[in-house]
Amino acid sequence: MDFSRELLFFFSALGVFNAFLLTGYFLFGSLNRRFTNRYLGILMLALVIRIGKSVFLYFNHGLSESYIHIGLMGCLVIGPAVYFFTKSQIEHTNQLEWKFVLHLLPVLGLAIYAEGFQSYRSAPELWRDLIRTIYLQWGIYVLLSLGRLLQLLQRRGAIREPRWTLSVVIGVFLIWLAYMTSSMTSYIVGALIFSFVVYLLVSILVADILKPGKSSRAVKAKEIRLIDQDGSLKERLDKVLIGEGLYKDPNLTMPQLAKAVQLAPHQLSALLNQQFGQSFPQYINTFRVQAAKEQLIEQDHLTVEAIAYASGFNSTSTFYSAFKRETGQTPAAFRKNTGR
Repeated sequence: MDFSRELLFFFSALGVFNAFLLTGYFLFGSLNRRFTNRYLGILMLALVIRIGKSVFLYFNHGLSESYIHIGLMGCLVIGPAVYFFTKSQIEHTNQLEWKFVLHLLPVLGLAIYAEGFQSYRSAPELWRDLIRTIYLQWGIYVLLSLGRLLQLLQRRGAIREPRWTLSVVIGVFLIWLAYMTSSMTSYIVGALIFSFVVYLLVSILVADILKPGKSSRAVKAKEIRLIDQDGSLKERLDKVLIGEGLYKDPNLTMPQLAKAVQLAPHQLSALLNQQFGQSFPQYINTFRVQAAKEQLIEQDHLTVEAIAYASGFNSTSTFYSAFKRETGQTPAAFRKNTGR
């Protein structure tokens, strides 16, 4: 291996190694930290497997066939992971959905097929068609994710950490594009772009950790406490959320609620975080859960799903997780325990 190839291997392999460290941060870090997300951890792990396979296959064509299969299975996980990561950022939740498992079933199917029927090297023409299908699946998921982000980008508060979220999705899109055009460039380009994306994400994380501004946030929090020392803001919030039923809007955003109570979005955010100890989704969900509890007791002819949507939740999975967090039991158990 000459010096240029050694340098190429170093940078591409270093990106994979650093991404592996990031995977641990995203998967096992506290969900209360900014940028931490389980879907992002799964996405990063899938990319590590996929890009790692590319790096070692590029420099070692005699790579074990089983590892090639694992790399392609990782490729199948990338699309669903980036889609559900985007979905979680839009819905402001870190809870893993059971639907995500259904999207991973093709991975199980590929594993069974590769090990039990036709391997990569025993049927290369068949696998070339299969690989094209895998990349098509990846592309569809990432384009759907980009579409949802671009649609909501102009609505402030609709996406949690919009720049971070967009950086992740665009990064995955560029890696996909590099592999799709590798016949015109080089197979290793995808790994190099992946290294660039990893270092971009690391720089965002480091900048956020080192960013000054805690004192200014404390001043804003103090300002909010002074503004609401007579409880007038709480009364205004109750009036628009309960009196006008604004909590029932499943698309309600923090800027919309801030405008309704005549506050700037950052002021409302400080009020919720510092005075009530809740994020915007948590605060709104307390009203929705309370409404759902009343309906579960009084409207026993309605299904749990119907009550979830009537209370303002936009998905049953979000409803179940919020309800259990508030009450410590499922909606069905709550209804049963209240005698309905």
